[in-house]
Amino acid sequence: RLGSGGLLPVGAMACSSFPEAGCGPHVAWMLQRPEMAAGMGKLSEAVYGHSQLGVREREAARWTIALINHCAVCQDVPEYAWAISEGNYDQALEVILARNPLPGVTGYVCNHLCQTRCTRNDYEQTIAIRALKRYAEEHGQVAPLIPATPTGKRVAVIGSGPSGFSAAFYLALNGVKVHMYEARDVIGGMMRLVPVFRLPWEIIQRDVDRILDLGVELELNRRIANRPESLLSEGYDAVYVATGFERDTPLDIPGIAGPGVHAALTLLDRARRGERVDLGRRA
Repeated sequence: RLGSGGLLPVGAMACSSFPEAGCGPHVAWMLQRPEMAAGMGKLSEAVYGHSQLGVREREAARWTIALINHCAVCQDVPEYAWAISEGNYDQALEVILARNPLPGVTGYVCNHLCQTRCTRNDYEQTIAIRALKRYAEEHGQVAPLIPATPTGKRVAVIGSGPSGFSAAFYLALNGVKVHMYEARDVIGGMMRLVPVFRLPWEIIQRDVDRILDLGVELELNRRIANRPESLLSEGYDAVYVATGFERDTPLDIPGIAGPGVHAALTLLDRARRGERVDLGRRA
């Protein structure tokens, strides 16, 4: 698939083959010119110069790996950015979903560390990579995802935050039956504490619905009070604990328990639920 800029997305190689890349067992992608593809057997030839590639091409490969390495999920940024530039928003969304189960959420609140390694920083300003992801999620359409043949395995997931839903997404796609337990009456974990003007609820729900449509079961108001491994006796083959750290760090200062003092996460939770918290005239 050639873009107007003459760029060809090529295969992937586990970063564990490249200690310098530093991204462990994730997958790194690179872009290379069509004329470079012939006889290209390993990505390492482009990265470390063990081929007839020029300095410019080797540097491009290094920058591409550095950019992807700064993404928490090693998202294939060059591939979906190229698809958007070609007007192929459906393909862009497919590329994003290959490694990111929550494209809507991350299109709004991702910390986009990848942008710190964008080569456009050397010329004017970085490409708005997070905004591109958001655009692809809003304009792209993908066919309903079809799970693999059922394996007969069952996994319990404790917690319905980003980690829990991500685990459920990949497990379900691989034919594993997933049952999620959420202690609260609403899904989302820390996602739901983000103020609505930063992350609209419908965006969270759209990502969640895509995961639930894979056959994932979700049970609200169910706190697992016993040890997580006790669920194994209920027929589960594994338990994934994704409870997060949804507690404020207490401050040992005078007056911390007084009236008008609100813990941050508690305040965000009440505000997200629509409560009008009395903060007084001065804060």
